[in-house]
Amino acid sequence: MLRLRGHLLSAVRAASSLPAASSLRLHCLFLYSTKNTAPASQFVVEDYLTTSCGLTQEQARKASRFLSHLKSSANPDAVRAFLAGIGVSKADLTAGIARDPRLLCCNVDKTLTPRIAQLRDIGLSPPQISSLISVAPNLSRSPSMVHRLAFYLSFLGSYDKLHTALKRNRVKEIALCAEMLGVPRSSTMFKYALVSIYSISPGKINARSDFLKKTLGCSQAELGAAVRKLPNVLNFSEGRLTRVVDFLKTEVGLDSKYIVRRPAILGYSLPRRLMPRYYVLKALKAKGLVEKDVDFFSAVVMAEKNFMKRFLDPCKDSAPGLADAYAAAYAGQVPPVVQP
Repeated sequence: MLRLRGHLLSAVRAASSLPAASSLRLHCLFLYSTKNTAPASQFVVEDYLTTSCGLTQEQARKASRFLSHLKSSANPDAVRAFLAGIGVSKADLTAGIARDPRLLCCNVDKTLTPRIAQLRDIGLSPPQISSLISVAPNLSRSPSMVHRLAFYLSFLGSYDKLHTALKRNRVKEIALCAEMLGVPRSSTMFKYALVSIYSISPGKINARSDFLKKTLGCSQAELGAAVRKLPNVLNFSEGRLTRVVDFLKTEVGLDSKYIVRRPAILGYSLPRRLMPRYYVLKALKAKGLVEKDVDFFSAVVMAEKNFMKRFLDPCKDSAPGLADAYAAAYAGQVPPVVQP
């Protein structure tokens, strides 16, 4: 091509000796060759990310690795225009692109449009979708991730809690913590375990686990079995749990294995459920009015009317005052000590 231009230049210099028409044709040919051999302007990804998308130079440098295949701004421009049109703010879009630059490669019609429709279907408003793009832009590419999003939204209870979890990249961490505690994803209690772990934060789960094992006197495997049955055992305050376990062991005489296999017993109120029912059973056993081996857990989990019908109504005459003392305790009043 360079040799051709050289020949053309020589021809132009000699044009003065040619007729005017021939000289004009050579001049036009030279201009055409010059225009078509000049290098075309190139699409520079880093420049686009900084000038059009608002990324910093450092962010653009890291992001450009994922967009090296782009040859023009056509698709990124279409993506930005679409997201702006549905209410995604510039700041949220910039944050989303910085987190996942591949957002700019999405097909507007085949990917973004149906995904945004899904987000609307699960109840997200335009401002929520905008903030979601800023922390989880990869949701825009996967329909299965939107389904999981709906699940997490339901058990966390609010979009604000979900947004915080996504912003801190804690969802996967929470799920791993639940599995480490022995609650598999296939378990019906898995979502409740996630809620409990989220409430105390994954970073504190080891300390809480150690406390529970020490207080209950159980192994990691036994604790996992207990958490599968009662995930919110993780959320009981240390003081409350200590008092309940101490009462069950020292007063009722239950051992660690009995308690761990029936963790639901830990969820009942000590002054209004566990103590009153224990003292009722203790008084009735002392008088020979119930079997000595009546199971304490079975008595605790009974509905109130069933407990009254089973243990108190038949003994009104033989154990006077017992029903009144129990009723006072159940109502939250300090119960008198019932002597056998």
